[in-house]
Amino acid sequence: VPIKNLDFAINILKELKVNVIFDIFGPIEDIYYWKYCQSLLSQLPKNIKYKYEGPIVHENVNKVLSERHLLFLPSKSENFGHAIYESLSVGTPVLISKSTPWRNLKENNAGWDIPISNKSEFINVINNLSEYSLENYKDLRESTFTYSKNNINLKEITQQNTSLFS
Repeated sequence: VPIKNLDFAINILKELKVNVIFDIFGPIEDIYYWKYCQSLLSQLPKNIKYKYEGPIVHENVNKVLSERHLLFLPSKSENFGHAIYESLSVGTPVLISKSTPWRNLKENNAGWDIPISNKSEFINVINNLSEYSLENYKDLRESTFTYSKNNINLKEITQQNTSLFS
């Protein structure tokens, strides 16, 4: 759906010079938007490989996210961002827009939250991440996991969400 901003992500990928494997997950809810994204995907350079994987069965979410190097989700808006939380909780850093409640990720070495208007910063993050040594990347994953463990209070979040509907 347009709110997930897949077209923006694809346009970022077009600018990269590094090799990237881009897996797309989730249901196709807006066929016209998906067709538009497919047209953009067909224009990606040879250094960017992509695959549409479809929805993830809930019990496989942690496994799938833990096998990825980065969750790239430049959403236009998220009330919570369950995929973001799930990614952080398995130690997979995130690259997201500032249009979510998740903030100060870079300062906590758990990822990056960037304004959508700053396209060049999204490009820089991916390019820089591709240059991380194995040890630096391992440290990033560990600090991402630690961030999720120490900074995310699911009980409080659940209470806040419950109060919205009370």
